[in-house]
Amino acid sequence: MKSSILLLPLLGVSTLAQYLNASDAIHQIPSLSLIAGFVDRDPTISAQLLTAQNITIFASNNDALTKLANDPTGKGVTLSPASVHAILQYWIVEGVHPSSSFTPEAQYLHTALTDPTFTNVTGGQVLKVVEGPNGGLVYSGLDRVSNVVQADITFPGGVIHVIDTALDVPENITFTGSYLNITSVGVVNAAGFIAPLEPFHDITIFAFPTNATSFSEALPGFSYNQSIEFLSYLVLNGTVAYSNAFTPEGNAFPTLLGPDINLKNVSGQLYVNEAKVVRQDVLIAQGVLHALDRIIYPPGFQLPSA
Repeated sequence: MKSSILLLPLLGVSTLAQYLNASDAIHQIPSLSLIAGFVDRDPTISAQLLTAQNITIFASNNDALTKLANDPTGKGVTLSPASVHAILQYWIVEGVHPSSSFTPEAQYLHTALTDPTFTNVTGGQVLKVVEGPNGGLVYSGLDRVSNVVQADITFPGGVIHVIDTALDVPENITFTGSYLNITSVGVVNAAGFIAPLEPFHDITIFAFPTNATSFSEALPGFSYNQSIEFLSYLVLNGTVAYSNAFTPEGNAFPTLLGPDINLKNVSGQLYVNEAKVVRQDVLIAQGVLHALDRIIYPPGFQLPSA
């Protein structure tokens, strides 16, 4: 405990913590009374927070949980105990991260969520955090953005940031594509090509643009083998390439098909080969998804004749 406390001033966090531990802090902060109730009903999380060291917690306030309960999708009223437990794991981040450590460049912070029922990301599912007006912006599943509304509440072992929107545990590829209306995911799934990817660990998917309602309409004339070849080029297997993997000089990664794909950052615009990334860092249970502005093909790919 002493070593953790000594580190806090170096990280820009006050050592004048008035709470005994993370659990004590959560229970004493009025705006966290609802989440405190969930903690009390989860013996594992409750015990963990009594002794936790070297952690950061992004805690959803009462307003955030009220909004979740009234979510028109019904997510807030259909959460199972296992799902609630996963959410409580997802709000706990490894390491002490005061708001002063947040920068305009995104950081991808591994959380305590490692349950394979909910994530296939090695080291724990991540939260994306960037600098924000009140201390930080936190991105979770389904492109959910939470604002830090009260930052740097310290306890002996870490720091709590209160956020205004409930975190969403990243969902599988199919649900995410449907929820965010990423059309190509839907048409590829309907053709049976997404299901084999769902069990994969640590993947990156590049979604191509289409207004089609079927795979044959989106990619007319493609044989089964051509479809597999084309789609395998849009997947990195074993690499979760968040936006920080895109570099000015370009970064080459082998695809599931085999040939490399190049990830480049040109003055803040991300490119995958020659295609622009129009939606970046969509967190999924297996890794991350980026949406592109055009279709890209493997080297030497033979398009079907018209």
